[in-house]
Amino acid sequence: MKCPYCDSEMEEGALISRMVPQWLKKGEKKGLFLDCKKNFANNELPAHRCVKCKKVILDV
Repeated sequence: MKCPYCDSEMEEGALISRMVPQWLKKGEKKGLFLDCKKNFANNELPAHRCVKCKKVILDV
């Protein structure tokens, strides 16, 4: 996958967590659980990471 910021090739991997990831909007105190039940298996969420930009794209 190409990075949408710098067009470099991204590393394929996973974000690992003990819990289902949560999205917290800036300025708010209560977050929403990401709807990733079909992809979130064994406490890992598929993702791509750009080494150059230090950006991560999650596949939720």
